[in-house]
Amino acid sequence: MAANFENTFQIKDRGIYYSSLLNGDQENFFGSVISTSPVTLNLQLPSLDSAAVGPATLEFALQGVLNTQTAAPHQVSIALNGVTIGSTGEFSALEHAVRAFSIPIAQLQSGINTLTFTKTSSGELCIVDYVRLTYPHLFNADSGSLKFNLRGSQTRMVDGFAVPSIRLIDYTDPLNVSISRPVSQPSASGYAITVPLSESRSKNQRLLYAFPEGQFNQPASVSLNQPSTLNLNSNAADFVIISYKTLIQALLQTSAPLTLRWLRRDRVRALQLQLSILTTSTTNSVMASTGRRQSRVFFSMPGQTGPRRRAT
Repeated sequence: MAANFENTFQIKDRGIYYSSLLNGDQENFFGSVISTSPVTLNLQLPSLDSAAVGPATLEFALQGVLNTQTAAPHQVSIALNGVTIGSTGEFSALEHAVRAFSIPIAQLQSGINTLTFTKTSSGELCIVDYVRLTYPHLFNADSGSLKFNLRGSQTRMVDGFAVPSIRLIDYTDPLNVSISRPVSQPSASGYAITVPLSESRSKNQRLLYAFPEGQFNQPASVSLNQPSTLNLNSNAADFVIISYKTLIQALLQTSAPLTLRWLRRDRVRALQLQLSILTTSTTNSVMASTGRRQSRVFFSMPGQTGPRRRAT
């Protein structure tokens, strides 16, 4: 029976935008800046199995920032809970440096652990991309719920729930998600559930999520998705209006002289799309392909005055 499972805590702050970095499809947002002062990050490690034998793994990535005067390389020292565990070694001015260290379990503590980056080179700076610490996690709930993995051929008791009614989601296959209500029993720390074997009893890892029943709110309403016809080969309009279904007829039947008078009515196409948009502008436009050429597409939100005219 497994005593613990590997859990990964990640920090991936996005407070700095490095606009001049040419890194292809990778994003340009980063976290803390490592300059003349050390940077300390708090790593929250709940339910650490301090009796585990194997080491934990610390992985992080730093992005170098170019000093246009010297193009000096970077070097950073790393300390965990006040104990130096190593150095990045030198990496070039604009390098995206990824480093990994094995950490003895005895050097970790359940709860908050501090990771400190101290720049030991001079004349430049670098920024934190991400930090990941993978460690052995006990089968105890964190704040009332737990995401964990377990082989299909294994069963395990998960403790630390505040209520007896627990749901267990198996999302190993995202296209075949199952929900069960495992048997629970009182324990010293609240309630515990027993995770059963999988039907196939496979040795592959299952991805599981246990949480109290009723923890999530119910949606106010559910509506069937109506697929858009925007990508049909039969579309050949020069002007596309994207709107809510309830507004489409009003848009097509409008008599406002400045709205559609410059268009032939048989060249206008109105479509309903499922959109999630946050905007402060009254009229918005995107580029879309009609199959013949690029056209300007307008969409409006409820409460707006409607699309303005624009020819392309």
